[in-house]
Amino acid sequence: MMGYPNWHVFGMALLLFSWKGQVDNFGFIGVFQHGATVTMVVWIAYLMTIQKRFVLGVLLANVSLLMISTESLGILFFANVLLGLMKHRYRFYLWILSSLSIILYYRGIQISSDLLGIQGGAIHVNAGIFPAVFIFLGGIISRVWVAFALGLLCFCVVFYPLFRSISKVGKEGNERNLFLPMIFLSMATIGFLIQLGRGVDASGQVSYGVLLAPRFSLYHVIPLVIMYVSLLAFRPSFSNRLQVLMILGAVGFYGLNIWTQWPLVQADQRRILCDAYVMKTQQTCLSYPMDSAYAKRIIGKSWYAWPDFSAITTLDKQSPVFYTRKEE
Repeated sequence: MMGYPNWHVFGMALLLFSWKGQVDNFGFIGVFQHGATVTMVVWIAYLMTIQKRFVLGVLLANVSLLMISTESLGILFFANVLLGLMKHRYRFYLWILSSLSIILYYRGIQISSDLLGIQGGAIHVNAGIFPAVFIFLGGIISRVWVAFALGLLCFCVVFYPLFRSISKVGKEGNERNLFLPMIFLSMATIGFLIQLGRGVDASGQVSYGVLLAPRFSLYHVIPLVIMYVSLLAFRPSFSNRLQVLMILGAVGFYGLNIWTQWPLVQADQRRILCDAYVMKTQQTCLSYPMDSAYAKRIIGKSWYAWPDFSAITTLDKQSPVFYTRKEE
């Protein structure tokens, strides 16, 4: 943040490492899929808007889709949109490459599903898609309509500077103005995709519950951090006073998180310990389908330290992280 005191980073850290934002990272999928997706989104947005390395950014977006998850579709789409805005000379070739990557990705899913005998998920186009995007963006709060209001507020704060100078966005040299919006829209697309695939309950009614699931908590906290940074651009002359208020708000948010999230952390501890116990004793995994022969190979490795199952009655005194990599 050129021209601003560096202590605004303290408030950002409090938001990013709040308990609600870190619940996702207690699970394997949070660390390796969601964490990797956020890393790639920020990296690609930085390469394309700040460093103006457009080709590399689009190539990484393709790799992210093929190697990490469907949740990279958003950054791939907006990376290609940026190519069009900048009228990049290789845009047509990269558009073709991106289209082929999407076809290859979904063809691979279809083949894998057929081999494993898994029925593919249905797409649910419903009226809930529009509010779902804002609910997901404000998902750091677990009340649906409060989340919707917070998501809408985040959108207004992030896009106000962009809309104020919309005529200059496509001109060379203004790409850096798209850095935060590009990350923000990529997060919004993830909410859109989740609602499209899982936004209907068993009775066929629109449901928003999955958008607020703890396993997406890392995605939920990113829009809040982006809004925090965007606020600094409103009135540079008031930056010092504004940062004081923002840091106080971040401290309050962090403290509130400790109070509200501790029961959820304890529940996560019980879930992880239960998973570990079943894995060790029955060579099966409760969280994800796993072949028993593969499970036996895993538990026989010396790479991991298993929890002390005799202490299962004193679970509240144990650390929430049980799968601990031993020091080499």
